[in-house]
Amino acid sequence: MNPSRVSNAGVSWLLCLPLVAAVTLAAAGCYPTWRLGGRAGVEAMFAGQSLVLLVVYTTLLPALRRMAMDDAAGRLQTGLKVGAIRLILTAAAMVVIAWRRWAEPKMFLTWVAAAYLVMVKIETLVLLRWSRTAGERA
Repeated sequence: MNPSRVSNAGVSWLLCLPLVAAVTLAAAGCYPTWRLGGRAGVEAMFAGQSLVLLVVYTTLLPALRRMAMDDAAGRLQTGLKVGAIRLILTAAAMVVIAWRRWAEPKMFLTWVAAAYLVMVKIETLVLLRWSRTAGERA
């Protein structure tokens, strides 16, 4: 498929979904985290969610570009590779940040896990929707 045939308009709303999910998760978790961990807990929450969001966008954008050029089997392989890369990048960064205590470890690890679970679902939905869109345009 010619990548020029895939318009940016079709992907723009998909790219907003992880950000909307992260903001919603932060809004829902801010007060309980503050009550349990104080300011350090809230900072750790934002650090954890920011890490996951950064990794999601780092892996998602190249995947969408690659999926626009692939056939159905290639799109599936790309989706699987993105999941593995996302896990490795998140785990590596999480270990370094928690080990160096750049954020309060308990809250940080808790929020990385929570944000990761939410973002896996969101990224899967985005990749499936984009795969369907790219497949229709092939």
